[in-house]
Amino acid sequence: MRLSRLSLTLLAVFAAFIGGSPYYATIFPIRIAAHVLFTLAAAGWLIARLRRGRGLPATPLTGPLLAMAAVWLLTSALAPDARMAFEHTWLLLLHTLIVLFIGALLLSGRQRLAWEIQFMLAAVVVILAGLQFGSFLFGWGITPETGAGWLQAGRPPITPMLYLPLGVSTWLAAYCAPLCLLAFAWSLTAARRDERLALRVLAGLLLLVLLGTTSRGGLLALGAAVLIFGVLQYSRRLRARIGVLALLAPAAALVAVVAALILIIGRSGARSAGDVLRLSLWQSAAAVITEHPLAGVGPGGFARAMREVRDPTVVDDRLGTAHNIALNTLAETGLPGALVLAWAALAGVRAWWRLRAQTSGGYRLRLDAAMAALAGLAVQSMVDMFTATPIVMLAALLAMTCTLDTRPQAIRRLREAPPSRSLRAAAAAALALVLAGGLLWVGSDRAQAAYLRSVQFSSLEAAQEAAALDPHLRLYRLQIAYLNGRAAQTTEQIDAAIAGHQAVLALEPTWDTGWINLAALHERRGDLPAAAEALERADAINHGNGARYHIARLADAQGQPQADVEALYLQGMTGAFSPLWQATPARRAALEAVYAQTTPDVQYRLALAHFPERAATIPADEDSTPGMWLLGERALQAGDAAAAQDLFAQAAALQPLNADYAISLARALLPDLPGSQAQ
Repeated sequence: MRLSRLSLTLLAVFAAFIGGSPYYATIFPIRIAAHVLFTLAAAGWLIARLRRGRGLPATPLTGPLLAMAAVWLLTSALAPDARMAFEHTWLLLLHTLIVLFIGALLLSGRQRLAWEIQFMLAAVVVILAGLQFGSFLFGWGITPETGAGWLQAGRPPITPMLYLPLGVSTWLAAYCAPLCLLAFAWSLTAARRDERLALRVLAGLLLLVLLGTTSRGGLLALGAAVLIFGVLQYSRRLRARIGVLALLAPAAALVAVVAALILIIGRSGARSAGDVLRLSLWQSAAAVITEHPLAGVGPGGFARAMREVRDPTVVDDRLGTAHNIALNTLAETGLPGALVLAWAALAGVRAWWRLRAQTSGGYRLRLDAAMAALAGLAVQSMVDMFTATPIVMLAALLAMTCTLDTRPQAIRRLREAPPSRSLRAAAAAALALVLAGGLLWVGSDRAQAAYLRSVQFSSLEAAQEAAALDPHLRLYRLQIAYLNGRAAQTTEQIDAAIAGHQAVLALEPTWDTGWINLAALHERRGDLPAAAEALERADAINHGNGARYHIARLADAQGQPQADVEALYLQGMTGAFSPLWQATPARRAALEAVYAQTTPDVQYRLALAHFPERAATIPADEDSTPGMWLLGERALQAGDAAAAQDLFAQAAALQPLNADYAISLARALLPDLPGSQAQ
């Protein structure tokens, strides 16, 4: 039993903080370790179940989960990029087995162990968040932005944000919000005084971590969970003649505080930009659903499909989901996926309601808390998407707690029931999929290793090896085309590189960098119209990739009317401080137009780069944030660091997304650091 407890704990820690974290996608050895460990763990569990004559556990959610697995496999086979869809399906199937494993753990009578591990993981989250906060204070450098501590600078943070435990602030918020309520609710039913105290302290610390993420979605989840839990307790305690105000007033007060915090956080520029991105994601999802209503674009395919329909002025290629579970499910798995998702939700609520009617006291209170926490997570999933393993583990434990009767007599009846043939067959099929996936990962990981060598050493041979090992992954063919294009010198080599780019762009037309590279090859070949056409394709995907500047440059080189060229330069101006903007009359005219239209802080920087004689004459006042910054810059140059600090701090607080303002504040606070002179 001790070995089993230790093994489960270590596996949970690995899944939550290593193999199921962002490190999986960024650190190749961790990726390999996750493939090996998860494959062995899943296969070992399924083999053990089959050897005991048991199949997958019988839970109210087993049917919907198996149906969803079938939908994932079917839509992957029909997806525009089946190779990537099946890769994403592997993780989804693994998460499905995690849900069923937790169900089996509860049905074996080990629910206490499951919750002990969950609260232990929550404590680790608190510790890691505390380390990041300490790094903010003392400059330990644990995260990149904590090289200089707040105490060292003598000024509180401008926009603090905790994210270290799970790698993403919204993920951390989604993890902490349900656990705040759960830890508190469990403390109400704990038998021992020390357990009650520990759980309440944990609930308070999780609340502090949640606030440190500054995530409105997390606060929304907490508010919804507390409200639902309060309503459920009201309906139970009203019969016990407890006053309505005494019961609902604390919950209403907390919900009001949460609403106020959401409004305050939403006023920042960072949140406004995030709202614009989220709206663009939803609009893109609607467009993808309209084009692929039946089978969607396959699991994980939204990120690629979005590039063909999104607003090219609102782009963040880090975002790969629709940030709404309903829209994302419809976009990737079509109507069948949405129907199964609804089936799972209804089956879970129905099972919870029946179980709740059969229980009372502390057991029912925990059921209410679990359902309220799960509902809060569902509410947050309407504005975010959570596919991270630690959040899936938490949601699985909540769902199984809500739907499974874990009282001793119920577990005893289940053990006495004859095993189901269909569930044994499902377990055998799952085992076959796990083993097949494990074998496929061997070739895939070898190909990825070769690709990484290709990137590191610009090796064409390594890229070709990767493509041979994993021929259906388009990334490797893109790398081959890129390396061939970069090495092309003769006319024949350039023609071959153009043909190679055209072939891979036919497979992956959303590769805007490839269109820009193709344009460069056409230009070297002397075909400027073809180059301009390729740049237009790149610009249609993303207005911020630099293609517009090159469109203007080609128009300038072809002698098109200066007014037209100047307009193109204005659309594509990037790196305006470069001497290149003085190279042609059209560029100089565009530069002057930008200078006349921009804010005083940018005017000052442009003047330093191009018109030094104008720097001292630019008007500035404290009524505008750019003017405030410019006054701070002049105060710093005059040696008045205190005045500069105040002005820079005000500007940075008003526009937290403007990195120049934050850097200027750092220069004023730490004037002896290298590079602290005026920029």
